[in-house]
Amino acid sequence: MTLEEKLDIFYNAAINDATNQSIQILDEYKANLEKLQKEHEEETLKKAETTLKNETEYLVRDKNKRISDHSLILRRKITQKTNELEKSVFERVLQKLQDFMATPAYLDLIKEQIQYALNYANGEAIELYLNESDSRLKSTLEDFFHCTILLSKIDFMGGTRAVIQSRNVLIDNSFATKITEERESFTIK
Repeated sequence: MTLEEKLDIFYNAAINDATNQSIQILDEYKANLEKLQKEHEEETLKKAETTLKNETEYLVRDKNKRISDHSLILRRKITQKTNELEKSVFERVLQKLQDFMATPAYLDLIKEQIQYALNYANGEAIELYLNESDSRLKSTLEDFFHCTILLSKIDFMGGTRAVIQSRNVLIDNSFATKITEERESFTIK
């Protein structure tokens, strides 16, 4: 083998070795780039998912807050309207009571209430009370029932109250109590 052939073999071997090393370096570089790209894509995807999740939660919270605020406003309006309606209803009731108290039927009601109280007392001592605004009925009722009827110092709007001290009993047929009971149980549906 000649020197030139030896040089060709050496040259080809060196070139092949350099080419193989170059290919290996390029493959490693390519693999590293692909790995970095994959990691970057995964990281970017995780960030995007986290951002999407956070934004979704924010939007849901914001929507719920707006719904809650709006619901609170509606409840306040409903409460206000309910109070207005309740006030209106009870103003009409009070007016109807005033109108009723000017009729003969009111005297009949008072008589029924007093008769009930007397029957309940069954002969025991009883204190019968009229509202001061009903003082015009006092003598008529005392003559009718042959008993003493007192005028209350406490305004109870109308009706009667009776006290049986021996049994510690209060029979309260006053309009004030009836109105209060109705107000407490009143609901608008």
